[in-house]
Amino acid sequence: MTKKLLILGSLFLLLFTVGCAGQGARTDELLAQDYRQMSDQELLTYYYRINDQIARVEREGRGTSVG
Repeated sequence: MTKKLLILGSLFLLLFTVGCAGQGARTDELLAQDYRQMSDQELLTYYYRINDQIARVEREGRGTSVG
């Protein structure tokens, strides 16, 4: 249980950082979900969706340059 909470806490921290970068509705939707009410299968699906969103944001960020 503690390991699960640590993983979810880390994921939320990453998503919060991504959300602060202005990444729209999909990130907001993920953050609005209550992971505490999810079954193990739902948590696994949620984990994959978060990873996909982080990868999407990273890809979009590579196309942006300053200077």
